[in-house]
Amino acid sequence: MDKTHDLELNELRAAIASGRMSRRAALKRAAALGLSLSGAVALISEAGVSSVRAQDAPSGTLVIGNAEPPTSAQWDSYTVFGLVDAQVASLVHDSLLGYDSADGAIVGHLATAWEMTDPTTMRLTLREGVTFHDGSPVTAEDVKATLDRVGSPDSGLAWHGLIFPNMSVNIVDPTTIEVVTEEVFGPLEKSLAVAPIFPAGDIADPALLTERAIGAGPYKWISYDENKVTLEANTDYWAGAPGIQTVVFEYIQDANARISALLTGQVDIITRCSSEQLDRVEDDDNFYVVDVPPLTQILCIYQNNGQLANQEIRQALAYAIDRQAIVDGILMGVGKVPFSAIATNAPGYQEQPERFDFDPEKARELLAAAGVGEDFTLTMATSTLVPHQKEIDQAIAQFLQDVGINVDITTLEVGAFRTSYNQYDLTLNTLASFNYDPDFVLGFYAGPTAEAVFNLNDPAIPPMIDAQRSSSGEERLENINELAAYLWDGQVSLYLSDELWPFIVSSKVQNYDRVPVVGEPLLRLATKSE
Repeated sequence: MDKTHDLELNELRAAIASGRMSRRAALKRAAALGLSLSGAVALISEAGVSSVRAQDAPSGTLVIGNAEPPTSAQWDSYTVFGLVDAQVASLVHDSLLGYDSADGAIVGHLATAWEMTDPTTMRLTLREGVTFHDGSPVTAEDVKATLDRVGSPDSGLAWHGLIFPNMSVNIVDPTTIEVVTEEVFGPLEKSLAVAPIFPAGDIADPALLTERAIGAGPYKWISYDENKVTLEANTDYWAGAPGIQTVVFEYIQDANARISALLTGQVDIITRCSSEQLDRVEDDDNFYVVDVPPLTQILCIYQNNGQLANQEIRQALAYAIDRQAIVDGILMGVGKVPFSAIATNAPGYQEQPERFDFDPEKARELLAAAGVGEDFTLTMATSTLVPHQKEIDQAIAQFLQDVGINVDITTLEVGAFRTSYNQYDLTLNTLASFNYDPDFVLGFYAGPTAEAVFNLNDPAIPPMIDAQRSSSGEERLENINELAAYLWDGQVSLYLSDELWPFIVSSKVQNYDRVPVVGEPLLRLATKSE
């Protein structure tokens, strides 16, 4: 029996190392063989790294086609929230902890051990011998400079308040640090798993980040030119050299151009695919689909000012728009209608009793009660950021017109859309948790971020955000749901659908998988045949 079990484990290792089995399938098989989750993750990581190290050197070029460019031509990950920004950060930089499996299990990266020594203090042991891409060692001082910066309430960084609380780092000795938060912070472990560590010199002179990115991750930043970000393998990475030599993130705005580039071999992966793109590769052995989404939603963002400051009007819009028809008829099932203000796969999700199901008569009643006249017009910007965005926007405009609301639509290029969306009453966008925790999404509804994104300043929301952050276990899930229910009842935005994030991958790419965050931390384990 033991020999049989060992043989099966060796066969599993071989399947992972060869790329014949995805990490998700490997986790299921490992569980069936009686391994604990931590044991399964360790086996899979070991097998994946072994398969990479078995190669003479990283080889080949992998091109990923995205529907968007980087948020801006600078490489300070703590100031931006775009897909490409997260992809680059997850490969160029490393973090203290990391996500290494599709089920969201956290493992050590730059830290080899960690524990909460009291409710506001996490002690971590740093991995020795790790270097940045310029050859300098990763030190406790680099970790302190990075996390002290993002943990300062005066930092002005986008990540502060959304992913991190007020916090600071104490250096105990060269390989031991303490992360200390001002208050209990439930998602700390998850946040440290997506926090890139920068050289202290870059923290002292952030202007350097407008020129390049230097990290300790499996890939080195090379260039950003003509809408392409190019990275090269870091053969000195502590977990072993990556399998692929060059990774390119290419901005291809048009959906038809992206799928054509994939089918003709110009790119190897396209991201966040539509049903039409998925149909193009159905039953085609030259491609496969990976669909591990973060906690992410497609929203029709409302600017909560002017007439949309009126909750009855926002609720009327919810009743007027047939969300299920949009998911079924336009997204063609590549989505899932939520009945709360967080994604259906988020911890704490509970379906709310008032579903705001399609009811145009109810919408008209609420509009009449709010005193809305026949000349009521809302402005909307549309683009191609979200799959089927223009079709969805047209459908929303038609649903609203059916209850007497005019919609004036302006078409923008993705870059222009991302910098000016809050100048329009309605805009379709996505909101994804970067740290696999609903706290990130909920944090958007308070403070300067809420004012910038939603034109929202509701004094009832910050205390509820604090309550879920400062609790744990079942109590935290209850607090998460209480805030999600409050946002849902107020219909601060139209919570249209979960975004399922299917990626189409060329079969030339082996051992490619994702974790439920926005970046690409498992890409280092992929290989490509020519």
